[in-house]
Amino acid sequence: MRTLTWSLLLLAFQPSHSPTMSDLMVKIIYPASDSIFYITTRTPGTDAEWAALQKNTEALEQAARELIEPRRARDRERWLADAQLMVDASVKAVAAAKTRDLKGLEDLNDALYTSCVQCHQHYRPNYGRGLAQQPASGNQHPAPSIEGVWNFSTLTPFERSQEFSGKPYMTDAEAAAFEARTIEQGNRDRRGASPEADVGGAYNEFWFDRGLRLATMNGRHPSSLVVDPSDGRVPPLTAAAQQRAAARAAERRQH
Repeated sequence: MRTLTWSLLLLAFQPSHSPTMSDLMVKIIYPASDSIFYITTRTPGTDAEWAALQKNTEALEQAARELIEPRRARDRERWLADAQLMVDASVKAVAAAKTRDLKGLEDLNDALYTSCVQCHQHYRPNYGRGLAQQPASGNQHPAPSIEGVWNFSTLTPFERSQEFSGKPYMTDAEAAAFEARTIEQGNRDRRGASPEADVGGAYNEFWFDRGLRLATMNGRHPSSLVVDPSDGRVPPLTAAAQQRAAARAAERRQH
């Protein structure tokens, strides 16, 4: 997948092809930026992965420099200032990728994010505005209101259990049985076998809202809320991520 991504990025800059703004954003800037934004969860672990990351940062720098070309600039000063933010961030990203400076790449997240948001705020109409805030005018349909109380409770487990290993979806029969079993097992209105067990149950079912149904996706019942990776399980942290988590936990204990 990384090889394919790099091939697409390289193709966009072939001399015979002058990339459109859509080419730059969708095929280059978005995927290349993601490799930096998600560096803590998609940390390169091999020489090949670090090489792929370096190529992504180089593609990002090249795309950013394309944005400051005179033919791209829209109103010169503001456009160039916004684009320069991405150039500066991408140059540092290339240097960090070459030296495999993971901390440096993490620290670049804010600068890269700012360069994206600032440009979008200036040149993408209604960027950051909710549907309910968008004015309805002329022959447009009124903007729908999404105000209200939204219930997202569900019986679908976050991670896929061994019971459904290798099965991303439950059959209707499995879903019905799972719902009935889960509701019964979690029912806090059941009286305990002894007074102690009864009191130990504390709050009754009134105080819980776990949901009564499994989630549905295109009419089917996913066996977990996690769908990527395909096994429905959250991947373990890398050794580097475990060290960072331990460091954060140690710091919190001191405050």
